[in-house]
Amino acid sequence: MLRKIGFDAHRGEIVAILKDHSKTKAKVGDHPPLPVYRISWDFTDEDIEAMGKWLVERFKFIEKCEELPDDELPMCSEEERWHKPDKWAVMKKGRKSALKLFDSAEDAQERLDSLPSGHYIEFRPGVDSKCSEYCSAAPFCSHYREMNGGE
Repeated sequence: MLRKIGFDAHRGEIVAILKDHSKTKAKVGDHPPLPVYRISWDFTDEDIEAMGKWLVERFKFIEKCEELPDDELPMCSEEERWHKPDKWAVMKKGRKSALKLFDSAEDAQERLDSLPSGHYIEFRPGVDSKCSEYCSAAPFCSHYREMNGGE
């Protein structure tokens, strides 16, 4: 878009302010070391062409959606909702954290069957983090209302 209005743009950068930064996590793994993080990249002509096509298609999609009643709007994708799937936690009585998380009840049960008594399975429903924490359209969204018991 910048090139179309005369700027010689070949590089992009995001300077992110990490509101949930953790000094402890920064000491291990790949967590950013500081609460300000820079992400930079170079644009190729192919990138710019693909982005332009995506933007045009996205605006067409938004225009179509503007004509629909709220209850007929298409559901955001799991990726767009930052969806985290359901999990089954194998727990030990008296312990707060899970021994292990599983993607299916069957796998959790198999693990539980191999453990002595005093263990149990705790279901942890999936969550759409963007919906519940960041989406300004959530109050108007049927998916959000359904997630929150019809509120």
